[in-house]
Amino acid sequence: MSLAPRWTFVAIILAQIFWMSVLSTRVHEKSRCATKSACNEGGQGDFLQACVSNSEPFVFEVENEEDSEAFYFLNSVCPHLTKSRSPEICCDTTQLLQLKDQMATVRMLFRRCPSCLQNFESLWCNLLCHPDQSTFSNVTATVPYSSELKASSKWSDADGKWSEDSPPEYSESVDAVTIYLSRDYAHNLYRSCAHVKFIGASQEVISKMCFENPVDKCSPELFLNYIGTKKNKRSPSEFTFEIVEDNQRAKYAEKGIHPLDLDLFQCNARGYNNSEPCSCMDCPQSCKGPPRGPNPGAPLDSSNPPWRLLGIPGYVVVVAVLYITVSCIYIVVSYMHCLYYKKPDDEDQYVAAPNYNYHQQHSQYISKSTVQNCSSKNSMNSDGGGDGTNQTQGSGGGVVVVEVGVFEQIGRRFQSALHSFFFQWGLTMACQPVAALLFGSMVVAVCSNGLHYVRWTTDPVELWSSSGSEAYREMEHFNSHFGPFFRIEQIIVKLKRNATGAIRYEPDAYSERYRPKDMDPIMDAPILHQVLSLQENISNLTVYSTRHERNVTLSDICHKPMAPANDKCAIMSVTEWFQNSHETIDEKSYRTRRKRVINADHYKHIRACIESPTRLDDGTPLRTSCLASWGGIMEPLIVLGGFKEEEFEKATALVVTILVKNSLNSREREIAEDFEQSYLDLVRQFALDHPHLHVAYQAQRSIEDEIERASEGDVKTVICSYLIMFGYITCCLGKVGGCGMRTLVDMKITVGIGGVVIVMSSVACSIGVFGFIGVPATLIIMEVVPFLVLAVGVDNIFILVQCYQRYRPKDRNESLEVQIATVFSKVAPSMLLSSCAEALAFFLGAMTPMPAVRTFSLYAGMAVTFDFLFQITCFVGLLTLDAKRQKDARVDIACCVPVDNCEKSPRGQVGTVYSLFKNYYSPILFSDLVRPIVIVVFVGWFLACCCMMPHIPIGLDQSLSLPSDSYMRDYFTAISEDLNVGSPVYFVVKEPFPYEDPQQQKLVCGLAGCSADSIVQQISRAAKDKERTKIAKMPNSWLDDFLDWSDPESKCCRFDTTSDSGGRKFCNASVQSENCESCPIDGGKVQGEQFMDLLPYFLSDIPSIDCPKAGKAAYANGVSIKSVWTPPPLITSSTLVNGSQGSWSTKNLAYSADNLQYSSSSPPYSKTEEQSNKGEYKKRVVSSYFMTYHTALRTSADFTEALVESRALADRISESMGVEVYPYSVFYVFYEQYLSIVRDTVINMSVSLLSIFLVTFFLLGLDIVSALFVGVTILMIIVSMCGLMYLWDISLNAISLVNLVMAVGISVEFSAHTVRTFAVNPNPSRLQRAKDSLLEMGSSVLSGITLTKLGGILVLGFSNSELFRVFYFRMYLGIVIFGAAHGLAFLPVVLSYIGPLTKERKLRRTNRKCRGCTCSTGTQRSKGAQGQRNPRPGITDPHLPTPQQEDTHSLVYTKSLPEQSKQTTVVTSNAETSNSELSATILTTVSKNEQRLGKNSSFCEATSISKDKSQPIPDCIEPTVFSSNVIGQKSANENRSACNTETDAPIGDKNNEKDLFESGAMFSKASAPLKNSTSKSNHPRTANLDSSREETCA
Repeated sequence: MSLAPRWTFVAIILAQIFWMSVLSTRVHEKSRCATKSACNEGGQGDFLQACVSNSEPFVFEVENEEDSEAFYFLNSVCPHLTKSRSPEICCDTTQLLQLKDQMATVRMLFRRCPSCLQNFESLWCNLLCHPDQSTFSNVTATVPYSSELKASSKWSDADGKWSEDSPPEYSESVDAVTIYLSRDYAHNLYRSCAHVKFIGASQEVISKMCFENPVDKCSPELFLNYIGTKKNKRSPSEFTFEIVEDNQRAKYAEKGIHPLDLDLFQCNARGYNNSEPCSCMDCPQSCKGPPRGPNPGAPLDSSNPPWRLLGIPGYVVVVAVLYITVSCIYIVVSYMHCLYYKKPDDEDQYVAAPNYNYHQQHSQYISKSTVQNCSSKNSMNSDGGGDGTNQTQGSGGGVVVVEVGVFEQIGRRFQSALHSFFFQWGLTMACQPVAALLFGSMVVAVCSNGLHYVRWTTDPVELWSSSGSEAYREMEHFNSHFGPFFRIEQIIVKLKRNATGAIRYEPDAYSERYRPKDMDPIMDAPILHQVLSLQENISNLTVYSTRHERNVTLSDICHKPMAPANDKCAIMSVTEWFQNSHETIDEKSYRTRRKRVINADHYKHIRACIESPTRLDDGTPLRTSCLASWGGIMEPLIVLGGFKEEEFEKATALVVTILVKNSLNSREREIAEDFEQSYLDLVRQFALDHPHLHVAYQAQRSIEDEIERASEGDVKTVICSYLIMFGYITCCLGKVGGCGMRTLVDMKITVGIGGVVIVMSSVACSIGVFGFIGVPATLIIMEVVPFLVLAVGVDNIFILVQCYQRYRPKDRNESLEVQIATVFSKVAPSMLLSSCAEALAFFLGAMTPMPAVRTFSLYAGMAVTFDFLFQITCFVGLLTLDAKRQKDARVDIACCVPVDNCEKSPRGQVGTVYSLFKNYYSPILFSDLVRPIVIVVFVGWFLACCCMMPHIPIGLDQSLSLPSDSYMRDYFTAISEDLNVGSPVYFVVKEPFPYEDPQQQKLVCGLAGCSADSIVQQISRAAKDKERTKIAKMPNSWLDDFLDWSDPESKCCRFDTTSDSGGRKFCNASVQSENCESCPIDGGKVQGEQFMDLLPYFLSDIPSIDCPKAGKAAYANGVSIKSVWTPPPLITSSTLVNGSQGSWSTKNLAYSADNLQYSSSSPPYSKTEEQSNKGEYKKRVVSSYFMTYHTALRTSADFTEALVESRALADRISESMGVEVYPYSVFYVFYEQYLSIVRDTVINMSVSLLSIFLVTFFLLGLDIVSALFVGVTILMIIVSMCGLMYLWDISLNAISLVNLVMAVGISVEFSAHTVRTFAVNPNPSRLQRAKDSLLEMGSSVLSGITLTKLGGILVLGFSNSELFRVFYFRMYLGIVIFGAAHGLAFLPVVLSYIGPLTKERKLRRTNRKCRGCTCSTGTQRSKGAQGQRNPRPGITDPHLPTPQQEDTHSLVYTKSLPEQSKQTTVVTSNAETSNSELSATILTTVSKNEQRLGKNSSFCEATSISKDKSQPIPDCIEPTVFSSNVIGQKSANENRSACNTETDAPIGDKNNEKDLFESGAMFSKASAPLKNSTSKSNHPRTANLDSSREETCA
């Protein structure tokens, strides 16, 4: 290559440099321009470049209409330049009108902040027109003047030649110019506009004007250079802004440069014409403090945080210290008491005699109280005794009357009637067992028929949200006005990584070389192509709906916001930045033709769209739009994931969201569900075909599908659990012993199976009954109710069967039916108590508003009721048949097969569990060493659980309800880790509001001049504190955009008044027609009827570059317009304002009956005179919403807190607006339950406990103390469950609340039986009564409910569902363990200390000095002091419920007193037989001191007295007692040898003692039954009635 071309090239460069220096502005001085007029198009369409002219400014004269329009604009934007009618300026009419057109779009963006807009317009006005233009401008590049414009130039003649007045510079136009600004001017301009929001995109406007830099990295220099560059397609020339620092002014002044430095308006200051300051959301300086109202998430007094010690809450420390102190004192006192006082004072002062009447067994013992007189034997036998109430001293003694209160009297009568009723009922069922079974079968058949009508619900809304709840009502309102929220189909794609974080993907060479360092490989072109291919496959998917016999595609069901202009589906994806085009993704731009240097590619396009997603030109040489193919805006916050803060470039996940139309119509929902199933299959296959990608996906139907799959997968586990429990029941009810064949006879497999069938039948009947009623059923019923009923039913079955097995009839001739009836009469009251308490507790629990809990309570209460009814009918009959089979020695199940040559199994034998309780557990538990420890441990655990209760987590992790292998688990994990924005939240103005009134608009909008407490302002302020409020961004305001859209200066609102149709035709921004004129807005602001006239056009207008504020995309469904009847007088703006807050009164408004939706195609409404007089229908905005987004919500606590904060914000907005505003998000209806779940739990538990207390109180004969013991024990079990929930990470939600309700019911079984047995036991010793109660009921409770459940519960621990493992295995295990611990350890020990007194011990105490003994017959008549005759022979207690019978017997007890004050207590006992009447009076005495010393007590003579004769009874009968504590053991042993052989068995026979004790009768080893001398009847219903009732099981 020769040197000539090189030198030629250098010469050209030097010539250009020289020419540029020559073209620069030569003179910089005041009153001199650098440019004038308009000369050239400059390659920017209709925008003209200025002419080069370094001359003096010209005088602007208004000569025509265009000049007038230009002058008006100049005066509005630069009033300081128009101090006269003919100002000297450097711009002409063409430039001013062009600037006005250029400012139209800017005005729409900055109109929200008048100060910013005026500063921005003032900048360009001064740059073009300021008379001192040359002092801050320097032309650096020019282009030749276009000849086509010479003829139209003001400085050319008619032939297109320059006039004589035209300066020579007019031969060139300005292509580049440098503008000098002072530092203060540049920064003040930037600050006034830095925070102005673009509502539609929920971001700052300036983010669109700062090249590719985020807002936080933007600066005045970047902002100014962007608005001056030609790349923005709005600037005809290249404007370069140079900011001059204050210390450089002198340097520039030497060249004549004086930077532009004018006063600008601060954003919080009023502008020209006293315009309003910018609002708080656009100008932080305008904010006047934090949002009003309390912060629901903060402590009441954050300045005084809760007191803590060593990180432990103070109240825990206080409770712990008090507990330790009291426990130590209690233990020390207890052991000292045991050391010095071997026996309590009141345990050895009682003696008793056997009583044949079970009804009056509470009268077997007489206390040391209520003895008013103590007489000698002679006075007792005389007729001159008193009546016992006012005995005279002279008589020397008398009979004492036992005083019984009203409650005791009613209670005795009720217990007597209850016992009689159940005996007769049991006898009837035992005599007719087949009829009982047939009756039960018929009931089951009828009720089970309702199973055909059961409606099973799996809808989460119906399951967890009450139809009367606030969230449900808000959802209904939202759906009725705006339609249901979309069905969401979402895919989250990211690269798989190994343990070290390295990706499992091999990028191509281009990606490795050109990918920016701060971008993740997920942005590589190959990945984008794969994601786009998946989207295309989904869009092209065709599914055949078998339910509706039609083909379905995505286009049929998707949301199309721009239809009908744009018929594409709304898909939110990164690929939409490339308009879903593979070619656009691969498109690149090179700096040279050799393609060595990449100038632009998809990476730069992504970065540009991240910075400004509303761009139609990404600013790169590619000139690619960022808008989606369907016309929407793809915000990076929604389509990207895995980034921190707002560093979108570092995103590691791509999010694809497909919006599908939702509908209240079931047919349309089913069609969408059919498509979603195929969509899921397609995405699942895509994930398998791309192993380097981690694909998390979901459809709207996914959760329901997976929950259903989890339920089906756990069927085997549940069945296995129930089979184990059923097997245990059938095996453990019988007993193994004797010869091998005898074992087959003694088994009770049939009874066990029958009991299980009864349990399942009760569940089926419950479901069937509510199926008839129409109450929907849930899966929780099948998971929980059988478990509950099995616990209740099996417990009662074990008690009844084992009581029968331990029962030993006193007469070998006693019929089997009477034995069954006798046992049943003793067990049934306890069964009634537990069943009634549980059923009532469940039915009252149905009052809760939570549907899942309410449904469970109804079904559980009904199932328990049916279970009790079947047990007292069918099971009694089944037990009778089985007893007959066993008596006839026939094999169980094969009942026709007899067993020969095998000895008969003895009756009255006890099981292994009973023996363990008797020989080991009971002695250890009731020892003096263990009892205090039990109290201390249980009370300490109770207090610890109380401290843990406030810290129980609330909510439900959705992933727990899914199978462990569910694809939804990956999706929930991806949401938690990768998504940075939550669900949309809508703040809905529920009531009609006068938006057309300018004064009322201020309570809504966020523009300048709007109220600081407007709905937009308050939401925007909340978004600034997103960590607390959970509001992610500013709201979209349809009112703000509508006011901007209707601005006459914009190109949005235009009408063609020359339409052929005769009316006016709307012209959107894309229509270029001279006939389209701007909307004539009265007063510059749309209002009144014009507001409602233009609003439909705004809602149907499609956004474009010339009209970005059009509302179809964002607000088409966000404004509900309906016909509202407006009666006269017409409401004016003056009547709409109510008080200082400007609230709107709707007293004169009502919705129309037709409720028609406004159509944008309908003509504007015009009223007639007649309608004005009579009232009229008017189209009004009856409801609208303002949408924003929640922050990323990852836990139940986040969701709940978001709901609380949103409602608090809505309440503040409602207060300021004067109308109801509520927040709505799709998840509110599910999480509202957690706002009140603590309150609901407390109420539910309280109501259940109260109902159990009342039932126990009444069924125990108005015994309030026993009822309190049952209630307190259940309360402690529930509190223990709460402690378990905290320790085992079980959250409080509807499922756990159902389990707690169930725990209340099961706890009744652990406590009520024991307390009732203790209460009806007449033994005066609390300790002995506690031992007896534990033996009689504890063994049945342990073998019946505890061991039965443990086997089945342990199986649940192996469930595939984590929901089962957490909420069923853990909680069920806790219920059984805590119930057994409290019922078998804590409750008996507490009863042994402070258990309720027997009925007789509640009476007044006698003088403890009474000694000696006298005897009296029961046939003597007591007389009063006045000699009145007692109408009832032998009855000294007028309150005792003695029936009016001919045969009345007296039982007289006497204690010796000093001669001057002897007292006698007489208690009446009644018995009835069919053939004879017998009255027995046994008089016994014992000395208190002799008992303590263990000496032999002297017993009185006993005489059996009939009506007309007396028969002596053995004089050495040992008193019937419950414990050797009542009578000294030594004394009892000495008296055994004194008995004769007329009793059933020798007293000293240990085997007989064991049989008697273990047979269920309430006798101790020191007792022996009195020989029954009453004649017996052979009739099965009456034979040995009295003797059979002598035994007591419960």
